[in-house]
Amino acid sequence: MISPSLRFRASLVAGCALLNLSGCASDSDGPSPPARPNVVFVVVDTLRADHMSLYGYERSTTPKIDELSKRGTVFEQALAGSSWTLPSMAMLFTGTYLPPSVKQLGSGEYPLTESFFNAGYRTGAVISNPLLGKVRNLLARDEQPKSFASGFERGFDSFDVFELSPTDSTPEFGQTNGWYGGEVVQRGTDWVESTDVQQDEESSPYFLYLHLFDPHFPRTPKDRTRVLAEPSEERFADLLSRSPGVKASAQSRKLYAWVEDEIALYDSEVAHVDDALGALFAWLESRGELESTVVVLTSDHGEGLWERELPEGEKPKLYNQLPALYSDHGIQLYSEQTRVPLVIWGPGITPGERVTEAVSLLDVSPTLHVLADIAPPVQAPAFSGGDLFGERESNRDVFSFCTRSASLTEGGRWRLHLPASYRSEGFGALPELYDLEADPQERNPVADSGRIEAMSMRIREHQERAAKREELAAEEVLARRKLLDGLGYTDQ
Repeated sequence: MISPSLRFRASLVAGCALLNLSGCASDSDGPSPPARPNVVFVVVDTLRADHMSLYGYERSTTPKIDELSKRGTVFEQALAGSSWTLPSMAMLFTGTYLPPSVKQLGSGEYPLTESFFNAGYRTGAVISNPLLGKVRNLLARDEQPKSFASGFERGFDSFDVFELSPTDSTPEFGQTNGWYGGEVVQRGTDWVESTDVQQDEESSPYFLYLHLFDPHFPRTPKDRTRVLAEPSEERFADLLSRSPGVKASAQSRKLYAWVEDEIALYDSEVAHVDDALGALFAWLESRGELESTVVVLTSDHGEGLWERELPEGEKPKLYNQLPALYSDHGIQLYSEQTRVPLVIWGPGITPGERVTEAVSLLDVSPTLHVLADIAPPVQAPAFSGGDLFGERESNRDVFSFCTRSASLTEGGRWRLHLPASYRSEGFGALPELYDLEADPQERNPVADSGRIEAMSMRIREHQERAAKREELAAEEVLARRKLLDGLGYTDQ
């Protein structure tokens, strides 16, 4: 915890014209709205957009989010910078493209929270994903093993992260993988209320970052019957069409039923997230802050749910009973892993708008700087993204990266997946081009050598521009490797 007396507090801009909040007084007993808006930044780990009723999913998984989204703008095609947490969150927090091998924020990378901290915001985080917290070297023989900061804690007064057990490398699941979403929200709102009483006469706004982990594997919703599987012959036939060498039989039907159950558990966890965020929205309303707070809802990445074959050379997860198909995230960049929700509402944002063009999560940081009328740190590199509500190039290029491949979405229509050289040379992996208008699920590659070559060249140029980063010490590499293994990321 950083003492408020040691904080650098820049002067708040009184009567900010961009965010005129003079009409936002409330009859509640909560604090008066500050000159700058409060910000609630919600990331739901492993949440794919197309499993939310907000984005047309046939199951009503997110009714509370659906209703609240009408207050703001919904982005239909928001793409994450990577398909697993650490590089995706690093790019989301900094607004700049970084190498997909990123496992912490270095000294030359500036998270958006530093800007809000320096502008006088109270800054708090509650995070259910231990990857974003400190890493202990559990193999050390010292009584006090070394800890290595992730860098994501920079700029926070309070940084509350679920941790692994110090006695082994397995998560303390309790009933779930980390804290349930409801507890994350409760811890976050408790922090805000505890800091309210410490405020001076001139109240300072707060920046609250909540990272929910519910949809992440293992799938352990509070209520396993919240969403029930609904098998169908049509979906069974579709699964067989994607499963090499698997034919209709009693065994394949049993495997199919297991897949349907797993997807229903995933959807149940999404529904529980909706409940947790419903409680968050109710809390904001009770304080008279629902209209005057900037709220961002997004995810770090999606999840493969048996859509396509396991790539050659990759090992299936131990839990996967249908190893011919891929179920996870981090090694591919198809829509199911990179298309995530993005909803933003608050003062000055047009309600009820749905933006159909492709945007990047790297646009979120510069957008929040504009909405709060604060400047980024002067030392920070230029943003790779832009203001989502300002003038920007329509349907510009959007890149995503993982260690196995890179993707470029061009004009919102064409997407190229370019495999890493070791996958091309070792496994014969080829570039894949898709027409997203005709084939949004990316099932039928397009043969267009000229377009493939031109897009490949732009991807390589972009990769070369990625900042070179300091190498981690061997001891820290080992500690981070053990943490990743403990969470099942044996392939990262």
